[in-house]
Amino acid sequence: MVYRKVNLGQEIPVGVLEKILLDAASEVGWKASVKDSYSTEYRLGSLHREEKYQWTDVKLRGSFLPLAEIDFNKNRPTNDDINLYYGFGYGFSTKKEIERYLLAVSKRIEALNKPDTSPKVLAGTA
Repeated sequence: MVYRKVNLGQEIPVGVLEKILLDAASEVGWKASVKDSYSTEYRLGSLHREEKYQWTDVKLRGSFLPLAEIDFNKNRPTNDDINLYYGFGYGFSTKKEIERYLLAVSKRIEALNKPDTSPKVLAGTA
């Protein structure tokens, strides 16, 4: 198993981050699924059960086999890093495939910072 903390270079809102991770997987020909993980705690006496959010997993798959997993925390309104796992127990991707995926993620993050230069129609001029 290989674990890497990946610094995103900036704070990214969780909804935007999730979309970036899914879109990047699609770009490199992978499938992605998102699952929130919870822990369950019990209090005896009243038999109270409580589920607490732990993290969000993005599972990356190829055509047949798992390739890698990413996790991040949705309890934070923004995230500046993700945790990446691959290798035994997490997936069968190579370092080169992981780098190709991270490049696709990076391109989408860079696009967030580019100003919109498309032509605009100003009110009253058309």
